[in-house]
Amino acid sequence: MAWYFGSDSGTTSNTQACATSGGSFYIGRSGYGTTPSLYWVLPSGSNRAAFTFWNVEGPDSPSRPGGITPETWGTTQAKKYFSTWNSQWANNNLTGRRGKTLFGSISLNSGSPGGGWSTTNVTANRAVVNGFISDLVDELNGTGTVGIYGSKCDVLHCILGASSWVPTEPIVVWMAEWIRSSCGTAESDYCKGGMPNVGGYTPMIWQYYGGTNYPDYDISPYEGGSVDLKWTPTKIPGLCSTSYSLSTCGSC
Repeated sequence: MAWYFGSDSGTTSNTQACATSGGSFYIGRSGYGTTPSLYWVLPSGSNRAAFTFWNVEGPDSPSRPGGITPETWGTTQAKKYFSTWNSQWANNNLTGRRGKTLFGSISLNSGSPGGGWSTTNVTANRAVVNGFISDLVDELNGTGTVGIYGSKCDVLHCILGASSWVPTEPIVVWMAEWIRSSCGTAESDYCKGGMPNVGGYTPMIWQYYGGTNYPDYDISPYEGGSVDLKWTPTKIPGLCSTSYSLSTCGSC
């Protein structure tokens, strides 16, 4: 089968052959919260499929205006993301082939960009994410898909309780589990960390290499992002055993 390699964030893709000569997609940051903030290293003239993510801020973010619900806070961020994404392409700030899957990135960072997620109120966390997802789906109006990025245990399990979470719309799951394989072994390592069901959906992209002071590398067994310029959410089990569960993460 074909494997599709990529990189993301500030990774210049010059340290692993699979993400340079064989790389087929890139995912860079458009902004965070309600702040456009481009973090993009894909060179001009690149033929890679090019996607963006937005660091979504949680219900406890100091940037959240008073008097609005967590769901409305998610909606507010999605609207800013969509308008920023369009303007960045219109102004030629982004390079490559325009990808049509937009990702919300969730992390435990305590400050901007990102952060503000509750470690005790999963309901409020889900409300932000559901508001973000629903609005992006409306904004795209059938022209693209929406994805969520997060680490398997810290984010998907502890922040979202994703084994029992039901997202308001279908999602593309981009999961981080840093085994830090080489590109020669990432294929065989794909199932080692487990690809658990997330909100009912099968992970389609694995960030297998990353972390503080490490480059970010990704792999996908799904051709959509590289060929069709978007991934289509699926509930069909992937290559890995369906027995994997987020419950293996243990307590939060």
